[in-house]
Amino acid sequence: MLILGSIIAWYYHLAGVQRSARKAANTPPTTCAEKLKIALTRCNENTQAPAVEAMQTPECIDFALATLKGSDAQVKEAAIVAISNVIDNHPDWGFGERAIDPLIERLDDPNPYVRSVAIASLEHAFKRGVPARQAIAPLYARLKSGTTDKGYLMAALGAAKDPRVLDMLLAAMDSKDIDLRHHAVDVLPGYDDPRVLKLFTRLKDDPDKWVHSVVNNHLDALARKADAAAARELAAARQKQQAEQAAKLKQQR
Repeated sequence: MLILGSIIAWYYHLAGVQRSARKAANTPPTTCAEKLKIALTRCNENTQAPAVEAMQTPECIDFALATLKGSDAQVKEAAIVAISNVIDNHPDWGFGERAIDPLIERLDDPNPYVRSVAIASLEHAFKRGVPARQAIAPLYARLKSGTTDKGYLMAALGAAKDPRVLDMLLAAMDSKDIDLRHHAVDVLPGYDDPRVLKLFTRLKDDPDKWVHSVVNNHLDALARKADAAAARELAAARQKQQAEQAAKLKQQR
């Protein structure tokens, strides 16, 4: 009987725990910590996008920024994704500039994935028009440090469209660092600047196969664009000439 009573008591305890769990599952999260926990869980299930929407309130984004100083890599990843979504979906909050410094601090994060997500978030912010002023120097310093994040860093710098970045990219093409040159030459075609054309003209016979390919593809694209523009101008001139001739013939009649 004692054993049977223990089993019955355990059964009712388990049922109560299950009822509490079901009730908790149906209760919407109220605190930012709970929302971040949900975001983290869903990140682990590879469904980040709908999860971070739960954190898209100004209060929770402040909480997300604070979590970036923590030690849990997965929590930091979830917070960064939430931050990026807010920058994308709520530009009217003016939140982007406040996020730049906390994201820059993550350039030295010990976790390589957190670093890459933070750099990608910076690139995303710059593409959305968030000023990159204070980010340029640390991004470039990190780029020259021998890091494995060069591709992400160069993409972020390229998205900044800051005049200082073009100077850095042009200088990088004279570097002996092959990876640095490759990432720089990938970004340079995005700049409509005569210095890029001058550099690419000089590098069209570069012995590095990747540099040679990117440079000549860009020069060919510029040539096709120039030819198309010239063809449009010629067609417009012909059309104008024909119209003038038609007008003269009409007057003569």
